[in-house]
Amino acid sequence: MEQPHPLALLAPLPLGGLRLANRVAMAPMTRGRVTNAGLAPTAAQATYYRQRATAGLILSEGTWISQQAIGFVNVPGIFTQRQVEGWQLVTEAVHREGGKIFLQLGHAGAMSHPDFHNGALPVGPSAVNGVLVTTGRKITVSGLSVILLHKGGIPERRSAFQREELNGPTAAIVKRKLICCEPVISQLVA
Repeated sequence: MEQPHPLALLAPLPLGGLRLANRVAMAPMTRGRVTNAGLAPTAAQATYYRQRATAGLILSEGTWISQQAIGFVNVPGIFTQRQVEGWQLVTEAVHREGGKIFLQLGHAGAMSHPDFHNGALPVGPSAVNGVLVTTGRKITVSGLSVILLHKGGIPERRSAFQREELNGPTAAIVKRKLICCEPVISQLVA
């Protein structure tokens, strides 16, 4: 039988088939420091995450899953090959230090602005205006299928991460549509 660690926070933790070195987790933080036009992580992001790899688990900053998902500037994506290669720099740096990193998937939903979408309205669970944003379009079942495909259709792009997480707005879009359209969605993702 394994002896308990004198300080539980520093004790290893099994988590869904992984073994975390300790119980310290770095929460996802939108940093807005990807300053290239392609929104690809760079060596600077790899260094940032590597320096934090002694945490038992790192949750990446929110990462746009598609061009349509973008909601504000300088946040990385994971929908182009260049972005994938940038994230590979990050995951390799974290793994070299023995760290574990999960990818937080993001979609700004109705909180976005037409300026990010060549003038097209952003999509959200409804077409209700949130006080400080443009009234977006209510997402359709076919529109949701596009979001779901971006989330789940490209596992090879995210294979260097141990797991993925949907952030709040993304999860809200999917959850609300799944509740009201469950029979149709099950056909789309089956």
